[in-house]
Amino acid sequence: MRHAKSYRKLFFLLLPAAVMAACNNNGATTPVYTTASDTSAHDLVSTSRGKELFEQRCAACHGVYGNAKKEDAANLQLSRLDSIGIIHVVENGRGLMPMFKDAMPDSDLAYLEVYVKNLRKN
Repeated sequence: MRHAKSYRKLFFLLLPAAVMAACNNNGATTPVYTTASDTSAHDLVSTSRGKELFEQRCAACHGVYGNAKKEDAANLQLSRLDSIGIIHVVENGRGLMPMFKDAMPDSDLAYLEVYVKNLRKN
């Protein structure tokens, strides 16, 4: 049952990418969005919501930029967890980190997961 929930969350994380891939200009090789300034309203909402959730629930320990404000908090800029790993840690906690599985809906977990992955240094 636990894996089914993780797969359901992964499905909701990957659904927008699958839809975008299916709608790529009728098979043309150029992407639908051709300039850096072209972003969908969904992308902006997702980023904004993920940032809002991070600032509310995570920044006190992980720092505004995810670079471990508190001594025991992981530096999220250096994390290499995949999507399922990030969601697992947020849901179940780790070390002194509390669990959030009953504190936020799956959609918020998805927004937060994407935001946390974007904090990583390249």
